[in-house]
Amino acid sequence: MRQLGWFERLSLSKEVTLAVLMGGEDEEDWDLQPEGDAVIVGTQDMLLSRALNRGYASNRARWPIQFGLLNNDCCWVLDEVQLMGPGLRTSAQLDAFRAMFGSHGPAWTLWMSATLQPEWLATADFRPNSAEFIKLRDEDKDEDKARPLAEVIKASKPLRKAENTCEGAPALAREILQAHHPESRTLVVVNTVRKAVELYRCLEKAKKEADAKAEIILLHSRFRPPDRQTKTDALLAKPGPYGTIVVSTQVVEAGVDVSAMAMFTELAPWSSLVQRFGRCNRRGEYKNGEAAVFWIDIEKGERKRSSTLRAERH
Repeated sequence: MRQLGWFERLSLSKEVTLAVLMGGEDEEDWDLQPEGDAVIVGTQDMLLSRALNRGYASNRARWPIQFGLLNNDCCWVLDEVQLMGPGLRTSAQLDAFRAMFGSHGPAWTLWMSATLQPEWLATADFRPNSAEFIKLRDEDKDEDKARPLAEVIKASKPLRKAENTCEGAPALAREILQAHHPESRTLVVVNTVRKAVELYRCLEKAKKEADAKAEIILLHSRFRPPDRQTKTDALLAKPGPYGTIVVSTQVVEAGVDVSAMAMFTELAPWSSLVQRFGRCNRRGEYKNGEAAVFWIDIEKGERKRSSTLRAERH
């Protein structure tokens, strides 16, 4: 009889344990049933520390148990790896160790990102160009299945320079209102909370002066969790007849599946820009050049600092 793979056994299991490992959450007893299937969702600090036999916020007596479970008969799925920092190479080296020393059952690692560069994964023992490293791209799929994805990839989103900058927030607010279309979503992404708040206030003022009725939403990382969830729900909701304008920081770069007809974004590191561009005409629903991306220039003094911007830092 053919031995079932990890994913097949997971789908056939009668009961699958679901556990969350992140700061502020009480640790569940996911490690007390090693014979069962489990899906563990967590942050990199909690999971990688356990895979290194140094479980953060975990009882020392449980370190070797969790170390064994997370390095044998498991599949690691790492999303938005461009935000992981040193944890990315740590995950690659751990994968190399599992391959070198062997594991009980298969142990796979899947790195996912729209901007992943193989050289990011290079470590002392992991070679991303080796035969064991498999790259999954959309061109690997058959033509029939790839056709909807091809429409997304070819979605039109011409890039233009905005006439104003965040230093002239009132003028930029008026430019955003002019580019906004009814029954659509306009997404504005800036690099700091201060700029987002100032631009939001200018948009509210410009909206009253122009007698516009679009809904304006402010979203950044400093909201309390319940308030942030309310803002996120409003962001994801279908725009009304007058449309929605969202002013946000880098929090929309990852983990938010949203599509905008018009997008304004400050200059940022290339990986951040790629993530932001992916939120404009995300599903190819706008045709004939209806969608557009406007890049907002930054002051010379900011350009050096922008190379170190990260999603939650601001």
